[in-house]
Amino acid sequence: MRRLFVVGVVLVAGAGCSKFRNTFSANADVAAEVRGVTLKSDRVSQMLKGPAQRPNIDAAAFVTGLWTDYSLFSQAAIKKEIKTDSATIASAMWFDLAQARVQTLRDTLMARRIHLSPNAADSIYTKGDLRVFQHILVTPAGATAADTAKAKAAAAKLLQEVKSGTSFGTIAGKTNPDASRQDGGYLPVGPRGGFVQPFDSVAWNLAPGAVSGVVQTQFGFHLIRRPPFTEVKDRFGSWLNQQAMQKQDSAFAAELQSTNKIEVQSGAVPAIRSALNDREGSKGSSKTLVTYKGGSLSVGEFLRWVSVLPAGYTFRLKSESDSNISQFAKLISEQVIMLHQADSAGIKVPAANWGAVQLGYRAAVGALTKDLGLDGPEFSDSSKSTTNQRSKLAAQKVDQYFDRLMAGQTQMRNVPPGLVASLRSSGDYHINQAGLTRAIELSVAKFRVDSAAAAARGTGGAPGGPVGPDGAVRRAPGGAPVPGKKP
Repeated sequence: MRRLFVVGVVLVAGAGCSKFRNTFSANADVAAEVRGVTLKSDRVSQMLKGPAQRPNIDAAAFVTGLWTDYSLFSQAAIKKEIKTDSATIASAMWFDLAQARVQTLRDTLMARRIHLSPNAADSIYTKGDLRVFQHILVTPAGATAADTAKAKAAAAKLLQEVKSGTSFGTIAGKTNPDASRQDGGYLPVGPRGGFVQPFDSVAWNLAPGAVSGVVQTQFGFHLIRRPPFTEVKDRFGSWLNQQAMQKQDSAFAAELQSTNKIEVQSGAVPAIRSALNDREGSKGSSKTLVTYKGGSLSVGEFLRWVSVLPAGYTFRLKSESDSNISQFAKLISEQVIMLHQADSAGIKVPAANWGAVQLGYRAAVGALTKDLGLDGPEFSDSSKSTTNQRSKLAAQKVDQYFDRLMAGQTQMRNVPPGLVASLRSSGDYHINQAGLTRAIELSVAKFRVDSAAAAARGTGGAPGGPVGPDGAVRRAPGGAPVPGKKP
């Protein structure tokens, strides 16, 4: 299934609330302000240290926007303004709920179009061009001959257990170091040649139900089993259904564009580039980017969808080709059209999705509160500290959190983007372009000094920091992928 993207950090690099403009007009030493708490340009410069990477305006805007979001969150949290009721969550997590409805609609439509023969899986298995195998894998603990011999002996011992009647899948579930461990050692449906040669040549000579001897590959020592049809019928059925879904999905996307006459308007791409460079100033724009049967996509609506993109993705989008940006705008239009269709069909958010969204949102708020140190007794209802004292302490907590980020002692925690939109709607913040420019000047000067010193030492590059090669704060490993068509 095609999905646009997943929730990420919301960042605004443009001008903020107008009531702060006079404050900042002559002050290039301040990059941002949130409810009276300021972020100095030299502090942003410190945050921009990166490995052999010249600081840039996108990086400055990213860390400043991140500080703004954390500061807005912390100031709201200490005043008990962060709500976790169902109505607030529904508003904040609109994208996840919209995607759940779109996915339900798409699955329903696809199911109506796909008609597989009851004997389709039987035919695939009998033909034999595609097969499913199970394996047990034992990897050597090290690179020595002794390690290799020990792993081979362990595999031989497991083979005897299989021959004695122990379930192959049970052993694989306890032994395998790869992802197949979670599925009884099963490998995906595939054709001949899909595995490394020693594995492939043995596997494809196995009769249904047979188990190989010990097979060595560069990954270690394998035992291979070809399950009989009764055990893998459903797997072949699922594979056939997935193939049919992918085919129908492509056809459906083409049909959606044709039927609804989706057309990108002249001047849309320059307007998108301009809006991405001034998101705050453009979010209310009604300029039409894409037209389709019964409606259109405006700059403001486009930016609303862009707000759920991971920040690094947003920066890359600005430098994409005209054709890719145009295609991305069409893709958003498709999602809007499908939401209208879901409304017409009366499709609601499945209960399981709604429960997961609520749980995820509350967990994100709780984790961020803890990571920022806002869950201490000094912020409790019984604390005797004044509102002003709490505000200053919360600001210190944000600063300390950034210190840990820069030192690589903690991971970057995202504020749910819908919550960011709500917090920023208060207007109690401003991001100062002059301050960002000053931060870049300071960072570049430091970068040159560090690079020259590194060159003199023969090491090359500037000291490491929280900003990656693309000018974005480095994230912790893992996390959800970004599925769907990318610009």
